[in-house]
Amino acid sequence: MRRWIIVLAVVLAVAGAIALAVNNLGTYLNENRDAVAKQVESRLGRRVAFGEVGVSLAGGLGVRVADLRIGDDPAFSQEDFLSAEAVDVRVKILPILFGKVEVARVILRSPRITLIQTNRGLSTDSLGGGGKAEAGGAPPAFLVSLLDMREGDLRLVDRTAKPPVELHVAQIDVRATDLSLSDPVEVDLSASLFGGATQNLRVTGTLGPLAAQAPRVDLELRVDPLVVDEALRVKPVRALLPAELSASGPVRLEAGAEGTLEKLSFRAHIDATRAALRYGEGFDKAPGVALDARLRGTKTGNDVAIDSADVVLDETTLHATATVANLDAPRIQFTADSKAFDGALSATGSYDLRTASRPSFAVNAKLADINVEKLRAAIPAVARFRTGTLGANLDLRGAGAGWEAIQRVLSGNGSLRIAEGVLTEFNPAGGTLRALMLLPTFTGSGLQRFFDAHPRVFGASDTPFDQLDGKLEIREGWIHVGEFVLDTSDYALSGRGRYSLAGELDLKTALTFSKPLSEELLAAEPRLRYARGADGRVQLPVALRGTPPKVAVVPDVSALAGTAAREALTDALTKALGGKRAAGGTTAPEGQPTTTPPEGEPTAAPQEGEPTAAPPAPEPIEQQLLRRGLEGLLGGGKKDP
Repeated sequence: MRRWIIVLAVVLAVAGAIALAVNNLGTYLNENRDAVAKQVESRLGRRVAFGEVGVSLAGGLGVRVADLRIGDDPAFSQEDFLSAEAVDVRVKILPILFGKVEVARVILRSPRITLIQTNRGLSTDSLGGGGKAEAGGAPPAFLVSLLDMREGDLRLVDRTAKPPVELHVAQIDVRATDLSLSDPVEVDLSASLFGGATQNLRVTGTLGPLAAQAPRVDLELRVDPLVVDEALRVKPVRALLPAELSASGPVRLEAGAEGTLEKLSFRAHIDATRAALRYGEGFDKAPGVALDARLRGTKTGNDVAIDSADVVLDETTLHATATVANLDAPRIQFTADSKAFDGALSATGSYDLRTASRPSFAVNAKLADINVEKLRAAIPAVARFRTGTLGANLDLRGAGAGWEAIQRVLSGNGSLRIAEGVLTEFNPAGGTLRALMLLPTFTGSGLQRFFDAHPRVFGASDTPFDQLDGKLEIREGWIHVGEFVLDTSDYALSGRGRYSLAGELDLKTALTFSKPLSEELLAAEPRLRYARGADGRVQLPVALRGTPPKVAVVPDVSALAGTAAREALTDALTKALGGKRAAGGTTAPEGQPTTTPPEGEPTAAPQEGEPTAAPPAPEPIEQQLLRRGLEGLLGGGKKDP
């Protein structure tokens, strides 16, 4: 019992000593407030002022300073760098018993902090005569307070931008273990970012030891919700993103980093399913459409390796890897593969930013079995194709800081194929016949009856096709199209030409009708016999010109006239050599009847009981050879249908 009485007496003595020390400390600080302020001013190199000083035992022994103000560097601002409603300075108890004061923690309550960036540097650079602590000494007190605050408010002002830009972070709460140079510091930070009504930013983890040669970082970051339209109103954020990007709605962002600045592993996850995103005219994501992106990689020195980048957009998945050599002047190598639109895409390439004003790139991409109907829902630029299955192989190279610069030097080649598709608002066959019927040569001919007899082929606004093929070469602002073929069940459109990257189309093609349609067309308009190809099918030269969706279908009248002239000359020479061309294209020896009636008259079927007309006598072999030789020489090359 006596032992417990002794212990109690010792405790009371210690408590009395602490109370005396606390009272003396509070009295000393209030009586010497101006002197203490001058000492702090001398240490920080800034004007310092504060109000009443009181002693507090809540949460540990400490002193509360009211209405603290620390001025800014006059070269940056005449306002306060920091102001706070109150500052709690908590001290360690045992050292006080031996006449020594050691600060355990400094807590800022409702601080307002302003950081200003100019061409001269940051406004905090001059704190403490440059902010450098003595070797082995404690860091300046303001650094401790920045790691532990309640309901803080931070303004970041960048005056190097024209006009100046400002970032505001509110409702800042920072809690940390006692600051130590030899042990890691645990950090827990919450704040309201980009105008959030509540705290939407959370950072947790450890930093340090700060005295280590390579301090470690192990931090987790979460922003939820990040309202992207509010973020885009902040000029520093807007400056980092493409001007064509617009967005609204909430996004969830998670990130983490572990290691040292020399070798740092990082990861990130963005879920933008609830947001609406639009990039130019080629990408438009509505709220509710899944968009989830995950990134994982490692920074080693000044290089970065992206081990995996995975993106899910609606039903599309993309996996990519990349390496970034030298972050100061980056050169990126990447590979990507995707399951998209019921098909597959793969790509390899590079992006060179060593010349920042004129970055260059090279990419090879392959597409297979892409569902055009699903593709057009995501990329409106391909809306002219309603359905079909797309395959392509593209090899592109270019340079420039924007599309205007890139399109002038973009080069490459490739091929394109779409099977079982539909072209919307484009009917080359109908456009060709309409144009022919406007020519004086064919006014009042049978073309109108032929046109009206096939409304599905000539009257429809859309064109179903079996296959579209083309080989592409890109140079000098144009896509040069070679071996172009649009194949339908009733006709084929083939040729070559070019399409400018600014949207101008200029193709020279041949429209070749099927054999049944050719026979019907010749019966309706025999004068088109001069437009037959080697296989007897009608082939009309057609030019396609304009800017989609307004494309003019123009029959090449000069080419048609040239074909007719060659055919007429062949007929005349053949007749002069002892034969004549029948309306259907056969040649009969002089004096023998032809098997076809004169032009424009119908063929009379033999009546019942009448003898069938005897077949014409065969053309002498020497005349056949001569005729065909002449036809080949003159560009006809026709075979008798």
